[in-house]
Amino acid sequence: MDKHLEPDPKTAPLVRRIFEMYAAGSTQKEIIDQLNAESLRTRKGKPLTVNSIRAVLKNKKYIGIYHYDGKEYSDAYIPALIDTETFAKVQTLLIQNKRAPARKWTKAEYLLTGKLFCGICGQTMVGESGTGKSGAKYLYYNCLEKKKQYTCRKRAVRKLWI
Repeated sequence: MDKHLEPDPKTAPLVRRIFEMYAAGSTQKEIIDQLNAESLRTRKGKPLTVNSIRAVLKNKKYIGIYHYDGKEYSDAYIPALIDTETFAKVQTLLIQNKRAPARKWTKAEYLLTGKLFCGICGQTMVGESGTGKSGAKYLYYNCLEKKKQYTCRKRAVRKLWI
C-alpha cells in the first residue's frame, strides 16, 4: 500500500498566502485582520489569533520536515507547500519582529523600537528617556547591547534626529 500525504486543496492555498503576506512585509495582526474579515476560521471554527498564525509560520511540515518524538525527519514524504527560501525569510522576520511590541510598553511613542538596528553591533535600538539638569525630558534611542552589557560603543541618538 502506497502511504503518502497530499496537500489539502482547501487549506494549502491559505498556508501559502499567509507565508507570502508575511514575507512581503505584512504584520501578523494585519494578516489576522484580513483573514478574519474574509470569515476564515481555525479548524475549531474560531477566529484566527496571533498564536494560530505564528503556529503556521513556524511549522516545518510546510517545507516537508516531519517532527516526531523530539526528532526531525526530512525523508518522511511530506509534500512541501513552501519553498525553503521563503520559510527561512519568514523565520528571520519572526526573530527581527519579536521585540517590535516593546514600543507599546512605554508612555512615549518609540515607533522605531524593534525596527531600528545599531550600525556597530547590529543589535536592536530601543527607546529611552532622560531628564536634563533643567528638568527637560529628552527622548532617544540606545543600543540594547550597550544598555545590557556595555560592550557596544554606539552613542544614544536623539529621537528627534531620527
